Amino acid sequence: DHGPVAFRNIKITTYDKPRPELSDLKYSIYKGRYDAEPVYKNLPPEAQGSSVILSSNVNTIPNEFLIRYTGTIKVKEPGEYNFNLNTAGGRGLLKIKDQVVIPIGQGRGRGTGKVTLPAGDFPFELLYSKFLDFAKPALGLAIAGPGIREYIISDANVASGDPVDPILINAPVNTMLRSFVDIDTVRVTHAVNVGSAQQVHYTYDMDNGMIVQLWRGGFLDATPMWHLRGDGSSRPVGMIQRFGKPMFAIEKLSSPNAAWLTDTTGSGYRAKGYVLDNDDRPTFRYFIYNTMVTDSIRVLTDGHGIGRKISLQNPVANLYVRLAEANNIEIVSDGLYLLNDKSYYLQIDDAGNEKPLVRDVDGHKEIIIPIQSNLSYSVLF
Repeated sequence: DHGPVAFRNIKITTYDKPRPELSDLKYSIYKGRYDAEPVYKNLPPEAQGSSVILSSNVNTIPNEFLIRYTGTIKVKEPGEYNFNLNTAGGRGLLKIKDQVVIPIGQGRGRGTGKVTLPAGDFPFELLYSKFLDFAKPALGLAIAGPGIREYIISDANVASGDPVDPILINAPVNTMLRSFVDIDTVRVTHAVNVGSAQQVHYTYDMDNGMIVQLWRGGFLDATPMWHLRGDGSSRPVGMIQRFGKPMFAIEKLSSPNAAWLTDTTGSGYRAKGYVLDNDDRPTFRYFIYNTMVTDSIRVLTDGHGIGRKISLQNPVANLYVRLAEANNIEIVSDGLYLLNDKSYYLQIDDAGNEKPLVRDVDGHKEIIIPIQSNLSYSVLF
């Protein structure tokens, strides 16, 4: 529905390089719960042995155990290797050349890491710490590298748990769902996901008055929230645009180049929820720096993006709106910007006489604009 489309940066990769191999694998099994790597010299194993493959089947303890594999990884093709570790019901750790590739505290159930390796044979160590009683033991390791398509180097016959049908939420009409939302390493705890029949959706962070993500396609995958005990989070289903680390959308700055504050000190911030219009579309409200903010976000009628209008009840001096953070920001014309390597446009529709400022922040670009009473802009993608 956008007319002509241009494709670029098309690459062809030939997967014809030799795969790394594991040899001389030995395992030790320890009983108990381990959230960190133990001191082995003070810990007698329950069982030991050798194996031809990485597998959780060498263990007979039903829950709360640690399997430690040691051996050699043979690398024939030098380059950067990516590792994907699956440790159902617990945590895992991966070391190569005595270097930590995947730390044990990275995440529950899964971990990823990468390392650059020359050709040669190197010490290999892998830990699987299992402690959640409702999950079935399963250990899996996948590797991808230069000219090497991702492949499973562990026991592929070990199930990674019971298969789960995804719990998908559609938005045939204007739809809202509250949940946790993870933006990189930050968990948004007061997120409102807003879906539309035009298949353009966004997530609003009520702790900061910020749109943290915008996407086109399906609405939400609620499997992490509603399957078994769940963790309270949902995920977008579609092509996602993000606008930077969650932080206040509006801030008072001593100068246009002053650092954006990262906490609520002195702001008097208080969330006031939202009101719905006749079409069940929310308008968010919050109190900050002694003024009430009304934040209205609407999907454009042509479905090409969203329009946002921010209004202040009482004008306050030196207030700025942080519109987005991006790797790069190009000025296309007066009031029109192209962000994140041509991922989306940001168009200033009405800012009074104020002009946006593009500035450098910690290796990224940030676009901010002063606000007096009203600000209207669009995100086009």
